Amino acid sequence: MAFTAEITTPLIKRKNCPWIASGVRAITINGRTRTMDYGDGACDRVATVTYPNGFTREVLIRNWWRL
Repeated sequence: MAFTAEITTPLIKRKNCPWIASGVRAITINGRTRTMDYGDGACDRVATVTYPNGFTREVLIRNWWRL
């Protein structure tokens, strides 16, 4: 399985918020790219994933420090 991740819009993390507030990451698995958009700057744990077929889905980001 081939996997790459690229930040296409800078990821913004503020000191007073535990979540990434904005930015876009492109994730490619086996040649198929999906994007994860962290939003417009709001301090929330919601991101929007867009799949290669155009389908979008809101996801909740887990606490990265508790994995």
